[in-house]
Amino acid sequence: ERPADQPQQPPLEYDPVLCQKSTCKAVLNPLCMVDFRTKIWQCPFCQQRNPFPPHYAAIAEDNRPPELYPQFTTIEYTLKKATTLPPIFLFVVDTCISGDELKALKESLTTALSLLPADAFVGLITFGRMVEVHELNVKGIARSYVFKPVFESHSNHKLFVLPNDDQVIPGRKLFC
Repeated sequence: ERPADQPQQPPLEYDPVLCQKSTCKAVLNPLCMVDFRTKIWQCPFCQQRNPFPPHYAAIAEDNRPPELYPQFTTIEYTLKKATTLPPIFLFVVDTCISGDELKALKESLTTALSLLPADAFVGLITFGRMVEVHELNVKGIARSYVFKPVFESHSNHKLFVLPNDDQVIPGRKLFC
């Protein structure tokens, strides 16, 4: 549940707007660059330019959908289409914390994982000095992909950019 001082956004009664690139499918969000004149948005992950669906015809700088407001950090959708995929949960964890905080984090993650549906897909990305994408699908075998942080400046924001395949450092052990 959100703190009382944060703006509350009711669930949206339509499906999320997805990137059209078949290998991406990111959801429209406040980090997307939007051209309100041409009704096009650019995916911040794959840079694909996407048209807005017809129900966004009235979109304008002063008439944005809730997905484009940064104060709504979580958007809930009431899906119109039935989904055949199980739910997906992605945990993104900052590991630059003290030992006590790390222990509490491990306990919190363990509790959160125990509450997820059995058929859920779970992803884990940790970041500190390095960014690690962990594979959690094989019992007893810890596997991760380690990236040296690469940042690009875009206007007033610094964005993390995934490196090329030849810059990936295979496997360090998961912290827990």
